[in-house]
Amino acid sequence: MKKVDIESNNTIVVSNYTLITGNTVNRGAFVLLVMGAYWITEAIPLAITALMPLVLFPLFGILSTEQACQAFMNQTLMIFIASLMAAVAVESSNLHNRISIKVLLLFGTSPKWLLLGFMLNTMFLSMWISNTATTALMIPIVDAVLVQLRHRTPANSDSGNRKVSIISNLDLHPTNESRKRSGSSLVATEDPEIDAKSFYILRKSLFLGICYAANIGGIGTLTGTGPNLILYALLSNKKEMRGIHNEITFSSWMTFNVPSMLLCGFIAWLFIVLVYIRKAVNKDENKERDKVIRSMIQKKNELMGDVTFHEWSVLILFVSMILLWFFRNPSFTRGWSPLLINRNEGDYIGDASPAFFIVILLFMIPSNPKNPTQSRPLLEWNAIQEKLPWNIVILVGGAFVLAKGTQASGLSDWFSQQLARMQVLSPSILLLIICIIALSLTEITSNSATATVILPSIKNMALKLGFSPLFFMLPVTVCCSFAFMLPIGSATNAIVFEAGELKSMDMIKPGIFMKVACLVVILVMINTWGFYVFNFNDLSSVNNSTGSTLFNMANSLKHNGSLFLN
Repeated sequence: MKKVDIESNNTIVVSNYTLITGNTVNRGAFVLLVMGAYWITEAIPLAITALMPLVLFPLFGILSTEQACQAFMNQTLMIFIASLMAAVAVESSNLHNRISIKVLLLFGTSPKWLLLGFMLNTMFLSMWISNTATTALMIPIVDAVLVQLRHRTPANSDSGNRKVSIISNLDLHPTNESRKRSGSSLVATEDPEIDAKSFYILRKSLFLGICYAANIGGIGTLTGTGPNLILYALLSNKKEMRGIHNEITFSSWMTFNVPSMLLCGFIAWLFIVLVYIRKAVNKDENKERDKVIRSMIQKKNELMGDVTFHEWSVLILFVSMILLWFFRNPSFTRGWSPLLINRNEGDYIGDASPAFFIVILLFMIPSNPKNPTQSRPLLEWNAIQEKLPWNIVILVGGAFVLAKGTQASGLSDWFSQQLARMQVLSPSILLLIICIIALSLTEITSNSATATVILPSIKNMALKLGFSPLFFMLPVTVCCSFAFMLPIGSATNAIVFEAGELKSMDMIKPGIFMKVACLVVILVMINTWGFYVFNFNDLSSVNNSTGSTLFNMANSLKHNGSLFLN
């Protein structure tokens, strides 16, 4: 109650001020502050907060209701919905569990290789499935392995010893009711064979690995997490881009971000192995214990049986959707979209069309071809209703409306003017400062909210300076996903914090290192690989002398090695 009362008082004070002034910039700032307060304090669900712009922007004369609704439901959100539906199909077919078990069998049972297997599996799934859902999937598997490490058999229980909640739904903040629905809890009892401190370190290592891998994996694909889609939406308006060619496609995004994702993931794995696992595991590893773990994983694999037609069909369609996205209009060749309709516009058929083509097939193809008339389809609407994270859909849609409103009110221009005052700085320093701001904000509010607040201003700033907006916006977008320090930073962090029974410092200390390491990776990548993937040199329409000077500085330094050597 105290949190809500303080927030209400602040809202009244700011509201009176903004209404008296009648300035659209102030009114836009009011909406932003109110939403920021509710997002941080979580006085109401995050998704409900995301609906506020649909009420406040028309009320304050910033956007009409029609404009706000159009901004909410755009092609980018439809791509997101289609990808989530395909992810539900994967989950319904149990394909994700089979992939997880196969990966664990591939990497072996030594703690460091188990960690690598868990992290690679989590990163891969997080590229296509919600970070929250991926984390919830991996937690029971990790806990089952930990139980075997203590030579104990997991038991279902509702009371007694230490428990680990398995959260299998897609809620951003799972409730007690959803936890009850998700199934039983795994109970790990004390075992004198393993030192309690060493076991806690090992447990912490595996759970931190899952946390880092899920957050990092989201940057791998354009639909992997909310900030990626917000960037895509902001860059899709060609009029606002003033002729600067910075098109983001599924193929160009993966070409740049998959290497970045793998580098960040490798650093996370190496850091956990050197700092934690090395302390928890003796040099004389118990081979018998490793055999027990492998036996447990093999038994799970055997229980799953052969790959079913349902799984094969979902896998083929899912891969087909990825290929259709990748080759729709790639930068290295002419895609199928302009060839199919005999037009030069590569974006005439957007990514939403092939995505929903696959989704429709999922609803049409029977899961049992031997009895097609009685068989259920590969994907049922009941599964969509139950498993699709509608709260995340609303959150992303609300972020689009907020971004549109900050631009229409002039607030985004005001922010960009403040940032443009730093034009005397080199591009590397300016980019570093903006990324640090994003890294800080994403720890106290959702990554989508952080991207919504920052990205429109950065785009306007870059355009005012005559510089490529993507050069600044892409690293900042990725940094919005690097919430490694606090449990409130993301739903993934919250689940791992609770399930692993971690302490705050267990996340803060290694989280600081991970933030710095991942920041260095993304800054180096944008100044090297990024120039070749996105062709930042193509700025023929830029006439602003200051911006051209900044670009020439960046370009000359790039040819000499890196922007970060000045």
